[in-house]
Amino acid sequence: MFALKPKGGWTNQLVVKEWLNTVWSKVGGLLQKRNLLVWDSFRAYLCDNVKQVLKNSRTDVAVIPGRMTGLLQPLDVGVNKPFKDN
Repeated sequence: MFALKPKGGWTNQLVVKEWLNTVWSKVGGLLQKRNLLVWDSFRAYLCDNVKQVLKNSRTDVAVIPGRMTGLLQPLDVGVNKPFKDN
């Protein structure tokens, strides 16, 4: 569970950094090799301090361009959206 809970329940760069430090650093760092994290173009993912955390953790990032969710994020369309709608 994250120590930071943003007001209104929305993710922000502090929550992203906390997730990278508490979750991704454990999962991504298991093999002690370079890692690839694929995520969308949400502003909090693209800020300089988040990029620095990723660089320090030997993580390369692939950013899914805006308006490409339906083509490049099938779980977001087929699982997450119906779940949120219900």
